[in-house]
Amino acid sequence: MKGITLISSKGLTYEEISPIIKNAFKDLKIESDEAPRGEEGGYLYLGKSPRSLAIYFSPSERLCTEDGFEDQELNRIPFEPFATDVSFRIYAIVCRLVKVIVELCPELYICDDQEDFLGPANEFLERHSNNI
Repeated sequence: MKGITLISSKGLTYEEISPIIKNAFKDLKIESDEAPRGEEGGYLYLGKSPRSLAIYFSPSERLCTEDGFEDQELNRIPFEPFATDVSFRIYAIVCRLVKVIVELCPELYICDDQEDFLGPANEFLERHSNNI
């Protein structure tokens, strides 16, 4: 699977975001839905491969050099960065997700290691406009 990191100025919580994602992706069957139990994290897996999408909510996870980011990368992000990891197979599916999240978090940044991209979500969507 491929992966991106959604980078927001506040952690994306399962409670707040998962209902919105479920509504936006009604065409994909929920394969696994793990709400947090006393913790902030959670997990949502939608669809069957190759049209699958897995979101790992960890709202208190701040990006830092210990996560493999260099200081110069962290300095490019104009806010204190919180991470939400996403696994997927098809860019069209993850672009749908990014469009949903950017409506809630207009400051959203994306880190896509496969494409060596770190920047605003709108630039990520523009790069993949043929997949939207």
